[in-house]
Amino acid sequence: MFGTTQPKKYTPKIMKKILLASALFLTLHYSSYISAARQSDIKTSSLLSTLSLNEKLAQLQSASIYIIEQSSDEEGNISTDSLRKYYPHGIGLMNIDFALSKTKERYCRQVNSLKKYNQSLPHPIPILFIGEGLHGLMGNEATVFPQAIALGCSFDTAMVKKIYDITALEAHSRGIRMLFSPILDLAREPRFGRIEEMYSEDPYLCGILGTQAVRAFQKTTPQGNLYIAATLKHYMGHGQVEGGRNVAAYTGNYNDLLNNHALPFEMAINAGAACVMPAYNDVCDIPVTVNHFLLQDVLRKKLHFNGPIISDQNAVDVVHTVNSIAPDLQTAAEMAITAGIDVDIIGATGTYQMLKQSVLQGRLPVQVIDKSVQNILDLKQRLGLFDNDNPVDISYMQKVNNCPEHKAAAREMAQKTIVLLENDGILPLTAQSQKQFTIAVIGQNATELPYGGYTAEPKYPGVTILDGIKNYAKDKNIKVLHTLGCQYSKTPGQWWGNSNNHLQTKEVNDSLLRQAIQVAQQADVIILCIGENESFCREAWGEEFHVGDRDDLNMLPPQDNFIQEISKVGKPIVTIITGGRPLILSNAKQYSNALIQAFYIGQEGGNALADLLFGEKNFQAKLSVSMPRSTGALPCYYNRKPNRFRSYIFEPSDPDQHALYPFGYGKSYSTFQISEPMPDKKTYTPEQDININCTVTNTSNTDGTETVQLYIHDEVSKTVRPVKELRRFQKVRLKAGEHKNITFTLNKNDLMYYDNTLNKIFEPGDFRIMVGNSSTNTKDCTITVNNE
Repeated sequence: MFGTTQPKKYTPKIMKKILLASALFLTLHYSSYISAARQSDIKTSSLLSTLSLNEKLAQLQSASIYIIEQSSDEEGNISTDSLRKYYPHGIGLMNIDFALSKTKERYCRQVNSLKKYNQSLPHPIPILFIGEGLHGLMGNEATVFPQAIALGCSFDTAMVKKIYDITALEAHSRGIRMLFSPILDLAREPRFGRIEEMYSEDPYLCGILGTQAVRAFQKTTPQGNLYIAATLKHYMGHGQVEGGRNVAAYTGNYNDLLNNHALPFEMAINAGAACVMPAYNDVCDIPVTVNHFLLQDVLRKKLHFNGPIISDQNAVDVVHTVNSIAPDLQTAAEMAITAGIDVDIIGATGTYQMLKQSVLQGRLPVQVIDKSVQNILDLKQRLGLFDNDNPVDISYMQKVNNCPEHKAAAREMAQKTIVLLENDGILPLTAQSQKQFTIAVIGQNATELPYGGYTAEPKYPGVTILDGIKNYAKDKNIKVLHTLGCQYSKTPGQWWGNSNNHLQTKEVNDSLLRQAIQVAQQADVIILCIGENESFCREAWGEEFHVGDRDDLNMLPPQDNFIQEISKVGKPIVTIITGGRPLILSNAKQYSNALIQAFYIGQEGGNALADLLFGEKNFQAKLSVSMPRSTGALPCYYNRKPNRFRSYIFEPSDPDQHALYPFGYGKSYSTFQISEPMPDKKTYTPEQDININCTVTNTSNTDGTETVQLYIHDEVSKTVRPVKELRRFQKVRLKAGEHKNITFTLNKNDLMYYDNTLNKIFEPGDFRIMVGNSSTNTKDCTITVNNE
């Protein structure tokens, strides 16, 4: 199988022959991937024929954010002389770092300066401006929604579509026409700091939510153009890296890769995704950036993707500097563009400018470069940039960014992402009419509001948990006390900051504990706000100064000890866990009357939590990832193989209990009953729809929403298949005592998988259908699908 052995070290002469042969193959066969619409696009083809080699290469590399920044004045105006010096042939793409832009107005002036410069060139090709849109636009004063791992907990496709509609609008108002989003990696490795960027451990849920992002970004304008180009990342295996270390190797095989990690990409590509970004990691010893099998045989042929392929930042360099697959940077650039990488996204410097020498030296046919340039020009044409490259309207941008409607959507989205794990009846909190109700809010995360990765700094000042509780308590008979109580981090969390993940000392925390006990004794209930911040869960891009992966998923000290000590006060405890990854919550579960998981919940998170704590809104979120019992019990994702059933010593013997809280789990103030699934018949042919019916009943006195989940299992298969796989879900809103009948419809494609020859097949036979409200609480039936 391609890439399963250690790559050989080739001499430069042999490497040159390999590159030329690969380039010729790619050039001859690429036409099979080009759509009829692209073949008929005369305008961009004619433009391509007039460009010099230097102008072509300018289209295949982003400009350096550092050069742009050092060429800008305080107002954001950029020196034309500097642009002529560094970019005499124009700028193809630009991703301005919003952490450097300082204000949104300064950013807009930078954009307009760059637009004006490119329009002054002999071939005024418009710049494609890029942004990050993982959980709202990464831009100063843009709306900050809950992080991706929290969005996954909503299971709310319509709401996710709405927040990405808003993200697209705010990005478009700033001149951005490409977003590096959605991220479709599988959240299988909690030690990995980038797990916060991933919707779920489940491929189907990732694909559904990613598809909503694509549809929101890529709506059609009144002129018939693409609104914003979505970029799927990180293709693929990025969520299951060795040891949970950033950019480490993917730990599975091609069979697992295609059946699990490829599914969300396939779903989003079928929705029309414009671009794909490969991952840094290697798969079976070949970095994805130069992995011809994954980029051509899988992405182009099996998944039928025909748009531009965009490198991650300086990923082409890593082929040489880290992985030593290429003897030098020039060869790395040749390997990447030959494998199918159209654009080199750079930080300070890149590699694709070296391709000029590759062409002049006869190492690379110019047709390979032409193919990539055509891809980018075609995308710019689809976006309408050649016909409408007007300056950014600063007043309009100010009007739409973080407007009241967008703030309201951020609050609603946060309400739908917060998971109730435990509740002995203490929630919702209610004040007695004749007696003042006193709440003690304790913990470092009460006054910090971590947003997670790919949020602009300075951070938008959102609503903390303490702020949200105080906002609710106004004009009510509720007294709110606050003390720090325990401090795991010496400094506030900061995703962009360096060398800032230092634990607070025991001496300081001993003093804080004494103060917390005094405050807790005055309260009727304690709200404990603990967990992590961005300094301890983030993208790790610097070994000495910017790490973010962890080898231990226990609560950062002294938090576990603090819960135990504060419980001795004898007051009810509501524990709120905030952060970006699943942590081990055994201690929190033991000593809490109510336990809430609130992944990074965005700028309105404090108000949203207060709405839920006091019963103004009902909990409805479900875990998008499994919560482990211990670090040593990893992996614990639910869709395991049937042979992963052995329990560790002292671990529950039931494999379904190997996670402390399973995928799909979440409580509410309501209770529900889901009937056994009933197929509309027992036997089907492959081409027939499979209709599965069930009844959902609200058995409580409180209106609420249940998420009904449908899983499948192939009873006998050619290769080992997971014990269950999510294939459908539906959120059902029910009044107290109400019931509803719902129907799930499956088809043949839902039952297919890639076999050990990497061909997608359907096998007739029996399939178990499981329906319930979590991956471990289901009822089942069996259907048969025959070829007859």
